[in-house]
Amino acid sequence: MEKERNHKRQQRVSLSTVEWQAVMDHLTRNADVIAEFESMVPEWISALVGNQGSSIKHRNGTDIIPDIDRNGNVKSGLPYSLTEFQLGTARRKELLSMTKQIITEDHINQTKFQTESCSLENDVALKFGCPIQVVGISRACCRLVACPRLNLDASRIDTNCYHITKQGELVNSPGKSQSSDNHKFQMYWGTCSSTLIDLTNTLPTSQYWEIHSDVGVIKGWWRIVLDFGVVEEAQVDRERWVCYQPRSWCVCLEDCDIHNGVCAKVFKEKEHVNCFPDAVALTSGTQATLHYGVVLDVGRGRVSFIDLNREIVLGKFDVVFRESLYPVFGVTPRWDRYTVRMKLVSGEDIAMTETKRDLIYKAVS
Repeated sequence: MEKERNHKRQQRVSLSTVEWQAVMDHLTRNADVIAEFESMVPEWISALVGNQGSSIKHRNGTDIIPDIDRNGNVKSGLPYSLTEFQLGTARRKELLSMTKQIITEDHINQTKFQTESCSLENDVALKFGCPIQVVGISRACCRLVACPRLNLDASRIDTNCYHITKQGELVNSPGKSQSSDNHKFQMYWGTCSSTLIDLTNTLPTSQYWEIHSDVGVIKGWWRIVLDFGVVEEAQVDRERWVCYQPRSWCVCLEDCDIHNGVCAKVFKEKEHVNCFPDAVALTSGTQATLHYGVVLDVGRGRVSFIDLNREIVLGKFDVVFRESLYPVFGVTPRWDRYTVRMKLVSGEDIAMTETKRDLIYKAVS
């Protein structure tokens, strides 16, 4: 009987250890997105590793990190209660009540965070004259992101190859001339924003805009399909594509022999940094809609690119900018190979989502 009792006790200890470790592993993996524990992370790691006799409580008083006696036995806390429930020694009503309290309080806190962030966005937007987004709320590390109004500069494009529609789309087909030849770009296959981004701008921290493009494959296989990014003012019209220009940071959609398709390639100052395959399939008749975002922080010296379709950060670079910057937007002149319609989305036209906030936060962190 004593042997059987010891065996059951050992089973209970093993079960408690497994349950506790599973909970701790889950919290560790998700600590940056679980509002419940984000302010406690350093404390509960310290409590678990360095101070076995301590206890941390939820805001409503429920023990999260359990009390542990000198023999290492868990005496209280949510993981302990879960273990006791599985062993049949805790009542379902008690566990359910405690869990409901935690969930209810977290919902209240999340609502409070969202209300406060909306109020902050509105107040700052009135001051700076453009929409302001707050990212990092769920991580208790907020950052302000401005969404200034940007427009494609129709006076810069070569109308023998391109035109800008009434809807503000840059299209790779001829259009009517809208400016004198001496104002058009002589080299770059595209245009820039009509607004130069000054290094002394007073907007808070980062700025954000998006590029939405519809690409159709006719024959394919003609080098670069489109590009976008930022380039220092003096370098903006030095080459056909921004990726070949010095002091530039960009994403190019380019035919790729290695991956046998159109890949999203990231460049910094003419250097190819990374390649993301399968942006567009190289099959005649293929139609693809692509959504990208650019996050620029001239104060900190960082530029980042995100793929909104794949929900990933393509690249982020820390830079010492020397001159004011132009956002640039290029499309292939070979309309017989690809059809391209590129739209710059900025200001109030940006439809912000929690997924975008999360990607922007990753880009600026």
